[in-house]
Amino acid sequence: MVIFKKAIYILTGKNTLIVSEFDGYCEIFLDSRSHLESGNE
Repeated sequence: MVIFKKAIYILTGKNTLIVSEFDGYCEIFLDSRSHLESGNE
């Protein structure tokens, strides 16, 4: 699980498109990052 989290974190951090393979898992991760980004600005 750590590998998936790290891979997703790096991809989202670079604003890169996530592979459909992590679609289900990334969706939740991106959702959390979206909220953090909104509050950061």
